[in-house]
Amino acid sequence: MSYRKGRRFEWEVRRILEDKGWLTVRVARSKPLDLIALKNGSILLIECKYSSRISDKDRSKLIEMAKITSGKPILALRKKYERRIHFINLEDGEQFNP
Repeated sequence: MSYRKGRRFEWEVRRILEDKGWLTVRVARSKPLDLIALKNGSILLIECKYSSRISDKDRSKLIEMAKITSGKPILALRKKYERRIHFINLEDGEQFNP
């Protein structure tokens, strides 16, 4: 996937979160996370993936960072050929509704 397509997807995820009242910040260099979202004392650490998987190494790093910050490690995923964006809590694998 191209950098441009990935960046556009990050901005789409960011817009969805901001529409739901989250303050979002895009992280430079994007490893192992792309966005940080804050709302009412809650912290989301978000990795955005467009039609690809998160590596085990990046998943572990994101979960560890979430533990340190008392945040939630979230994967924002658009599956190939779908319009919907899935938000998945990486700690339990459950859908997350921002």
